Amino acid sequence: KLNFPTKLEKWHNNLFIFLLYSDRKILLAKLNNRVNEMWDSGFVTEVDNLISCGLESGYTAKKAIGYAQVIEYIKGNLTKQEAITKTQIATKNYARKQISWFARYPKIIPICVDSKINFDSITEFILNKNSF
Repeated sequence: KLNFPTKLEKWHNNLFIFLLYSDRKILLAKLNNRVNEMWDSGFVTEVDNLISCGLESGYTAKKAIGYAQVIEYIKGNLTKQEAITKTQIATKNYARKQISWFARYPKIIPICVDSKINFDSITEFILNKNSF
């Protein structure tokens, strides 16, 4: 029998959450570049192949970030640039929601990934349960 905690606080109080974050401008550039790379790497062909396998009959798959915009592009409802821009906006909004979700944890430990990460200090923290 599994013994799950009945309240969030029971397991949450002993939990360390490391939030890897980036400066907003750097993050947005990375997100936009990732979307462009997806399109340049054959994303439209992938979605087109998935449509022929029934992608549009699935409730959530056809609404997934990127897929929804490519479907609209394939149908002729969006230009390529409009679809890319809408994908970039949806990706940015999703990243914002993720950051907000983690913000509810008071003991979150933020680690900026814009420079070299000091894994030794992270390991030290975990092993000794001390603060940085």
